[in-house]
Amino acid sequence: MLKQISSKLHQFTTKIPPLLTNRLFSSSTTRFHGNNKAAAFSHLDHRAVIQLSGAETVDFLQGLITNDLYDLTDDVTSMYAMMLNTQGRVEYDLIISRIADDALLLDCNRGTLEQLTKTIKRYKLRKKVKIELRDDLEVWQGMQGDGLQEAVDNLATSHEGLISFKDPRTEVMGYRLLSCSDGIGKSVNKTPTDVYHEFRYRLGVPEGTADLIPGKSLPLESNLDLMNGVSFSKGCYIGQELTARTYHTGVVRKRLVPLQVLEDGSVAAGERIYPTSSAKKSAGKVMSICGNVGLGLVRLNHLSEEPLITKTGTKLRCSKPDWWPSLEKD
Repeated sequence: MLKQISSKLHQFTTKIPPLLTNRLFSSSTTRFHGNNKAAAFSHLDHRAVIQLSGAETVDFLQGLITNDLYDLTDDVTSMYAMMLNTQGRVEYDLIISRIADDALLLDCNRGTLEQLTKTIKRYKLRKKVKIELRDDLEVWQGMQGDGLQEAVDNLATSHEGLISFKDPRTEVMGYRLLSCSDGIGKSVNKTPTDVYHEFRYRLGVPEGTADLIPGKSLPLESNLDLMNGVSFSKGCYIGQELTARTYHTGVVRKRLVPLQVLEDGSVAAGERIYPTSSAKKSAGKVMSICGNVGLGLVRLNHLSEEPLITKTGTKLRCSKPDWWPSLEKD
């Protein structure tokens, strides 16, 4: 039986002036904890799992992803990472788990599964790496709530082969679980996938192509550094040059942040956001929306107590998540 594992969080910072702390979203997880709510679990059917195995697996993938696979140990067996294109733009977001010295599981977006597989095969060439679709595994998320740790411990005991670990992006996301396809749904407080999306949007955590536009989104604007997903000390990988230069010499002026639609308004993905109704220059744009919450790519100097507004008059509240580390670079 695979043992339960946990991931350590690393601190990354960016050279940006201090921002208003997130008051609106400081209680973003109260739906799941702090009000006697039981921990909730969602089956993430929009995610799929690929297994890479073979003697050259780690060395091969090390040159494709933003994070350092050699940081994985017996105690830290999962990490977050992205695969970039040669221009340094996001192509895929991954949660990677080590299940053996020469075997890795890639939790990826199901909609780009075929393209991801083709990309891996294109770079693999003659390397000793086997690529398998693990359609026998389901991806689940255990969200913050009363008894989450106990619930995960019980699942690990009662479901042989379950892989569970603290979400490597941020500990406030709870636990990621990979379960055999017979599922764990009858053993947990199961909630719809939309609840998971709403949960992560309130926390400001992007995932998949709706939030991370392939070939367009930039990794640092997408909070890769704040979600423990990049190593600035590892060797070369595809797309490294722009990412490293931005980190070391540049300034990240806008980032993905949680947004909430105020009153009875509505917005659509791609809609521009302005500091005032008369402003000509936008403060950012809506990236994705689920109900009345979502993510916005917003200039950080516009994060304040004052709501932002769309051209149609809908007011939005955008704010810095509490879980972000300091944004001041030493």
